[in-house]
Amino acid sequence: MLSGHLEYGLLGGALIIGAAAGFLRGRISDRWRYSAAGAAAMVWAVVDFQFIAAKVGTSLPFTFAVVVSVPALSILVAANLPLLDTAVGLAGRASGRLRATLRPTLAYASRRPLRSGLVIAAIAVVMAVLALIQSLLAVPQDYRVFSGGWEVQAIVSGTDQLAVPDSLQSEVAQQSEFPSRTFLGPVNWVYTDFRGTSGWHQEPVTVFGLSPQQLESGMGFGNPADWAAIARDPNLVASTASVGSVLHLATDHGTVSFRVVATIPPTNMTTSLSSVIPGVIASRQALAELGNSAPGAMLLLKAAPGTTAGALAKDLQRATLSLGVDVSTTESLVQQDDAAGGGAAGFITWLLRIGLTVGVLSLGAVALRAVIERRRPIGVLRAMGYQPGQVLAGMLTETAVLATAGMAVGLAVAYALGPTFIANFVNRSRFSPDVGSLALTIAVVYAAVLLVTVLPALRAARLRPAEALRVMG
Repeated sequence: MLSGHLEYGLLGGALIIGAAAGFLRGRISDRWRYSAAGAAAMVWAVVDFQFIAAKVGTSLPFTFAVVVSVPALSILVAANLPLLDTAVGLAGRASGRLRATLRPTLAYASRRPLRSGLVIAAIAVVMAVLALIQSLLAVPQDYRVFSGGWEVQAIVSGTDQLAVPDSLQSEVAQQSEFPSRTFLGPVNWVYTDFRGTSGWHQEPVTVFGLSPQQLESGMGFGNPADWAAIARDPNLVASTASVGSVLHLATDHGTVSFRVVATIPPTNMTTSLSSVIPGVIASRQALAELGNSAPGAMLLLKAAPGTTAGALAKDLQRATLSLGVDVSTTESLVQQDDAAGGGAAGFITWLLRIGLTVGVLSLGAVALRAVIERRRPIGVLRAMGYQPGQVLAGMLTETAVLATAGMAVGLAVAYALGPTFIANFVNRSRFSPDVGSLALTIAVVYAAVLLVTVLPALRAARLRPAEALRVMG
């Protein structure tokens, strides 16, 4: 029960850090206070997420980690924007014109940390999620991870007996039979993750019954201790659903409930289902509770040395075709699901890019508001000799700096949380975002920054000094 609440400790720790920062108000400078609070909250989110990710079988810790780390790092960056002003001052030793062009606009951004921090956070949160999704797309699917090392799958319906013909035994190194029952009726899933409760609905659910020996081995899919517990309790199962989820089946003799205690790696990231194990794994005793359901059977095989999985699948399909057996290599099943999930993930990636572009539009609103609020300062600068081109370059630089800061924060959060997220929720694959896709996203952001900022910047550059001073004076 305790593991189900560990993720809330992440939020609690962040609140304690925020309260400590509030207590220090007036005792130290705001810049140091915000910097310390932002850095502490960021470190806390990353460290605590690494600690609890493997203990909590849901994506909630990741959500909380992003919610804490993005604002924390945005606060840290926004509080230290004055360092850019200092850097520009140093650069001014080499080019006084550059210093005069950039320093006023950067000073304006650095002296409004709340507004700058909100813009940075809005861009950062989308950028972080986008980088994680692109990493999922870039990770090659190793079918052995999703198949437990099994190379060939054979499925039949209508009978719970399926065996390899004697003529093909020499091509098989290892085999395991899974008798099953397919329940078709009212089903209710109670998930422990963001999906919540599905509600009662009609859905076919296949339950595979394994022997104690099979379950105690783990079948190559996970921790054998978790699978061994299924052998001792007919109401425990392994599933692609998160650990702790409960499956309710409304059978003719009452509701049968199964609780998930072991995980099966999903081969389809969109549906969170597995084509290698198309159902839930239970004990043989559990099948007795579904006696009136349609019988079926599945074989998982490993090819003998000198025999390829493809050759074994073809030979087995030819030998069992008259029985209605469907034979596939597990590699082909994983590749098919990978292609299907990749298409959906690619669509989501473009939606996030659009969302990131919409977030950048807020920079246009900031730039337009800046023109209105800074008419008098701009007029003073123009009266002192500033050229329209300098005003234009300064305002474009200001929005570009905020966009760059937002993307940098987003990428920093993605690289800080990504390895742990991938390792615990995507079957221990490595975190490796696609550089080309990220470069395209960054290019789109800068193009959007230019488009949404150029008109307000041109308006500011065209202000006549006398008009600006007269209106605001």
